[in-house]
Amino acid sequence: MTANVDRGNQLWEKWSSFLTRVQLHQALEAARADDRHEEAARLEARLAELPKVSSLEALQANADLMAMLTAQRWIAMRIAQAEGASLEQIGRQLGISRQSAWEFMKRRIEANKEANKTER
Repeated sequence: MTANVDRGNQLWEKWSSFLTRVQLHQALEAARADDRHEEAARLEARLAELPKVSSLEALQANADLMAMLTAQRWIAMRIAQAEGASLEQIGRQLGISRQSAWEFMKRRIEANKEANKTER
């Protein structure tokens, strides 16, 4: 469990660094265009502190995070259902229909059955 949390934190840091760098680059360009030299220097210093992350590295981190979150969604959905929440309530919280919530759970149940068969 701790390894998953650590991996998730690493992926989030990579994704977050990429987005922050994009925002800082945009702000830096605007500061330079408006001859705001002090602000530009401050933004350059912040950029230098952040790790460089390519767009492809960021996309991979994003895809890996989404996969982890999807697995965690399934866990939370099962717990919510066990606590008495209806598929309609679960779907509403996720911004999807009751039918979509059911289909997601059904796919996960089938995937878990297949995974258990291959482990044996």
